[in-house]
Amino acid sequence: MLTNLQFQLSEAGLIDRFDDVLAECAQIRAELGWPIMVTPFAQLVAVQAVYNIMTGERYRTVPTS
Repeated sequence: MLTNLQFQLSEAGLIDRFDDVLAECAQIRAELGWPIMVTPFAQLVAVQAVYNIMTGERYRTVPTS
C-alpha cells in the first residue's frame, strides 16, 4: 500500500507531502480507535488522509464510495 501511495502522490505532484500523509493516517486511525489496517479499510484511511492534506482542512472532503 505504501508503494502505491508514493506512486499516486508522485503522479499528483505531492510526493513531498508523503510524511504528512503518513502522520495524518496515524491521526485518523487513532480517532477511529486504532482499527486493523487491512484492505479495503487501509485504502479508505489513506484516501481520507490525502484529502485532509490536500485541502488543508480535516474532513472537509469525505469520500462516499
